[in-house]
Amino acid sequence: MVRLHPLPSYLVLVTAILATGGRGASLCRQDQSAALLSLKASFRLPDTYSNCLWFPVQGGKVNTNCCTWEGVTCDGTLDHVTALDLSDLCISGNLSSSDIFKLTSLRSLSLAFNNFDASP
Repeated sequence: MVRLHPLPSYLVLVTAILATGGRGASLCRQDQSAALLSLKASFRLPDTYSNCLWFPVQGGKVNTNCCTWEGVTCDGTLDHVTALDLSDLCISGNLSSSDIFKLTSLRSLSLAFNNFDASP
């Protein structure tokens, strides 16, 4: 009987662990997802530009794991949103600061190249 050397299996396992930070993809906390969905509801998004879409829709439903949404970065341990890059997404309308403040671990926010309304 031929015995295979276990080293290649271990290398694959170690590589997978290092690539994921020791765990699977982050799962978005419900409060973080709710804040982002509320923020999105305050925006006007064009219907015609596919490159201007924010949040993936899978099977006709919004993916509730906000850590997998384009432009959203979560920390690997507490699953809080730490960065939000909404630049150049053709967003217009009002920006709800109360929703942004609910993202208590947010350290980086980019809203460049959008068309927000002026605040009074």
